[in-house]
Amino acid sequence: MKDALLPKYSLKLLGRFELSGPEGPVELANKKLAALLAYLACSAPEPQSREKLATLLWGSHFEAQAQQNLRQALFRLRRALGPDAVMSDGDEVWLAPGVIDCDVARLKALSGEGSRASLAAAADLYQDPLLADVNIAEEAWADWLGAERLRLEGLALDAMIRYAEQALQSGNAESALKAANRVISVNALREDAHRLIVQALAAAGRKAEALKHYQDLVALLKRELNTEPDAATRSLVGELRATEPASRSPVVKIAKPALPQPDRSWIAVLGNPGQMTAEHPPARGDAAASAVAVRSSSSERRQLTIMACNMVGSMAPSARLDPEDMRDLIAAFHKVVADVVSRFDGFVAQYLGDGVLVYFG
Repeated sequence: MKDALLPKYSLKLLGRFELSGPEGPVELANKKLAALLAYLACSAPEPQSREKLATLLWGSHFEAQAQQNLRQALFRLRRALGPDAVMSDGDEVWLAPGVIDCDVARLKALSGEGSRASLAAAADLYQDPLLADVNIAEEAWADWLGAERLRLEGLALDAMIRYAEQALQSGNAESALKAANRVISVNALREDAHRLIVQALAAAGRKAEALKHYQDLVALLKRELNTEPDAATRSLVGELRATEPASRSPVVKIAKPALPQPDRSWIAVLGNPGQMTAEHPPARGDAAASAVAVRSSSSERRQLTIMACNMVGSMAPSARLDPEDMRDLIAAFHKVVADVVSRFDGFVAQYLGDGVLVYFG
């Protein structure tokens, strides 16, 4: 019937080509039919000239043969999708509206909406590059596919970045961190994503990891692009370094070991986390000569533990390794310490060569 509704088809192009209809998967006769349908879906609703389509898929053929091949391909598509699915008017060809539900079109629409829910949905749509399994040995096709892959990847990554920014603004640092990490898993050189990772880690109270991630970014940009982070990233890290770590106790004063005065309350805390408190500080010359005397402004007793970690036997590898390899070894050691310390609510106060100074409490 003329007024009957056209059948609805679902077309997946992000990743492997998949076409399904009311009765299940639809198999097309060859890759060029799939490529023709994919190109029309990606360019919808704009009409495409027959000359452009013929060059795209049969550019290496004589013009008359290329046009004949295009006519046969359009006939086969209409037979597979319905006579009114592919429209033409003289020299132009396009898909009829409402026939194809394409993931590329949905990605464009969702990323344009801008809401947190639509950005999350757009990010979920992008799993793999466009048409990963459709290879056509034509120069025009290769040029278009390469450019379109980059464009859609950028569109999806921009949606993930905007989602992460909104999540961070709403206080959901973990969601922001997850989205930003997904961005760099696709494109490791997206500095805006690295900047969001630093912000999310800092917002989650993982300042040491945030600074370590920045150092990794510096090394990555130097290695891959021979450049350094931009001004916005450097400014962010500068502010982070200037910010004092949040304290869960009153302000404490750290001094050299000393004998207690009669009118003061003291706690001597050793450098070993397993030895926490004593009513009086150790005597001079004792094994605890590195104890820290702490007095709170409210005379309330508090505990502070300082731990120093160093790589064992670091002199031997430093003598035989290239300086850059030694730096990477020390950086890996720093990361392991930071990860362990953060799990026990500690704070990395300072990196000292091949050592780390850690505060607990």
